[in-house]
Amino acid sequence: VGFSAKVASTLPNTSAMLGGGGPGPGAEGNHGFAGEPAWGRKELPTPREIRAALDKFVVGQDRAKKVLSVAVYNHYRRIAHRGPPAPKGEPGPGGAGAPAGGSSPWLASGPEAGPAPGGGGGAGEGAWGHEREEVELDKSNVLLLGPTGCGKTLLAKTLARFVRVPFVITDATTLTQAGYVGEDVESILYKLLQAAGHNLAAAQQGIVYIDEIDKITRKSENVSITRDVSGEGVQQALLKMLEGTVVNVPEKGGRKNPRGDFVQVDTRDILFICGGAFIGLDKIVADRSSAASIGFGNPVRATAPDAAPTSCSGLDEDVQVTQQDMIRYGLIPEFVGRFPVIADLKALGVPELIEVMVSPRNSVMKQYHRLIEMSGAKLHATPGALEAIATEAHSRKTGARGLRSILEGLLTEAMYEVPDLAKRDETVVVMDEDDVRPADGGPGAARVLTGKAKIDEALQGSKGQAEEVREEAAEV
Repeated sequence: VGFSAKVASTLPNTSAMLGGGGPGPGAEGNHGFAGEPAWGRKELPTPREIRAALDKFVVGQDRAKKVLSVAVYNHYRRIAHRGPPAPKGEPGPGGAGAPAGGSSPWLASGPEAGPAPGGGGGAGEGAWGHEREEVELDKSNVLLLGPTGCGKTLLAKTLARFVRVPFVITDATTLTQAGYVGEDVESILYKLLQAAGHNLAAAQQGIVYIDEIDKITRKSENVSITRDVSGEGVQQALLKMLEGTVVNVPEKGGRKNPRGDFVQVDTRDILFICGGAFIGLDKIVADRSSAASIGFGNPVRATAPDAAPTSCSGLDEDVQVTQQDMIRYGLIPEFVGRFPVIADLKALGVPELIEVMVSPRNSVMKQYHRLIEMSGAKLHATPGALEAIATEAHSRKTGARGLRSILEGLLTEAMYEVPDLAKRDETVVVMDEDDVRPADGGPGAARVLTGKAKIDEALQGSKGQAEEVREEAAEV
């Protein structure tokens, strides 16, 4: 029995297996590959395996990767721990002394399977001979903090692709309180149903990523006559959904109609991941963590407003964002309490941006290599050019997204000329540091070389430059 079938067996009154039904419109394309079920995996991956899968696509962010790996592993282990419900008055699958929830189907087939703990103890007995209590495990939603382009959305996308569960990305800026113009919070679950191919069992164990969550913060501490329908009102509407309840979702989407048909979606087993930039949060944390400056002998606060940020919100490595900081930023305490896990992502530095360009499986340089190869030419970029591009992206403070913008500007003219030139002669697109940063201060552009002699001469010079860079690095 596959991973998906085992997950489906944990849901009450569900006859459809997770493998039934493909992704509908709006699906993220995270369905299974050939030979595997459409949703789920045959075995639950360990946190270390999840982390290794994230490393193939996302550079850096070690703390966030560990937090997400543990959160996802514990979440689906919790679903398996609850097990299929037993009929009233009958013992669970473990025997007369076992809890009514049954044993975990994953544990029964995983490496943990074996004799009962305690070396032959009776059913329901623990490792020390005590009767094991039935414990209900709650889920732990995750809140990601980080600037634009640091990998929040990519982490969530890669995670859902690896675990292979229905996954949907939604934007918090379009949500409004019920009864006002905009999308109701139930639209999130309708999108999840679409991503699962309207397979209710699969959707009820999916992952929801709500982006731009910092845009629904309370606009002011003062009580106003007008209602904050797109801020605090949305937070209040999300409370029960995040915690776990049965939500009536319109069967055809759109607004609720009392005469319309509804699909009841249980959100207890849906993992919610929220992300946002939280611009200005560093000032709140600095005010909390800095020592007071009033009085004789007290240290003077260091103020450096123009300093480069060292983490996602300009914080030092040893400063942690607390739930109190999130409340001061504008999130209501009830909303913050639904996110026990807070992960702080760092802003990418120049070395990390260089690695982002070349290392991941879908790196931006590999994409442009493939684009130019499809036109019949080749792309060659020197180490100096990569460093200059990363430095420019870092100065713009746009993170990894800024890399594509810079490369588009450098390669537009070359991609315009290459399709015609490649039909006549061998063609190579070359970028070095001088092409990215011209001496006259104008906009940079890649060079297009045709003919074997010119290409060999240019590549020989770039190889020599690369060797000098390696020698300088070795001396340092």
